[in-house]
Amino acid sequence: MMTAPPNQFDAISPTAMLVAYARQFSDIPFTTELAQSIDIPTVLEQFAIDHQEDIVLLAALFEARYKAVDWAIAQSESKQIVELASGLLPRGMVISQNPDMTFVESDLPAMIHLKQLLVAQIIGEPFNLHFHAINAASQPSQLPLGTDYLRESEPITLLCEGLLQYLTMSEKRQLFANIREMLKHYGGAWITPDLATKQSQLQIEEHSTPSQRLHQSIINTTGRSLVDNSFNDRAEIKQFVSEQGFELEECSLFNVVDRLTCLEILGGDSENFDSVLEIRYVSMLTLK
Repeated sequence: MMTAPPNQFDAISPTAMLVAYARQFSDIPFTTELAQSIDIPTVLEQFAIDHQEDIVLLAALFEARYKAVDWAIAQSESKQIVELASGLLPRGMVISQNPDMTFVESDLPAMIHLKQLLVAQIIGEPFNLHFHAINAASQPSQLPLGTDYLRESEPITLLCEGLLQYLTMSEKRQLFANIREMLKHYGGAWITPDLATKQSQLQIEEHSTPSQRLHQSIINTTGRSLVDNSFNDRAEIKQFVSEQGFELEECSLFNVVDRLTCLEILGGDSENFDSVLEIRYVSMLTLK
């Protein structure tokens, strides 16, 4: 496995633990097993989570985000998937159960090494599930271009869920450039729910005082503000995406609200989160 010294993005990795904790309150496969691998009391303390309402909010947001991405994957009908910053997402474990699929997980070296160990413990070592240690926003690109496990004759689907909101605009441009290079080579699409506006990020803080503490804890942990690194509005998103050479289609996360199971598990009313989900989108990007 490729190794590299710690870099500025390593501070973002602990947020994968937070997402893994919240995602276990759903019917998404393998989320319980992955959550059991982390030190939950430390995660709750680190991110100042001490209020049931915040747990429900996070669980609803992360479940909706995951299921919206899965819906978009189904539309693409791709047999080759590369997930960037895959963290403790279970998607590779789920999709690799289909022997016709090829799935590549990638993240920073320490995180992807941990993920590979956990996957081996939980489901073994599927022949069609691969692990790649990279910084997705590096220059030059470290994305798995021309590897022996990706078929040159077939398009790919690139994914990233929970990455872009931590990147500065210059880092976003580099990530877009790296993905553009991949799609020019293979063809296909990029799916992400990460093209967020400042309004959609602030809405979490406005939900409750504990949510404000949670966002401050994320800033303290990562050194990055979700609000500052977001776009001003969706018009700016569309302009930015076009300038990077992509076409954009969007679907609101609200479209999967009826598939959320966390509210049954934790208790709660979906109407409390409708406004949060309505202004968040899963985006499907293709080259112009």
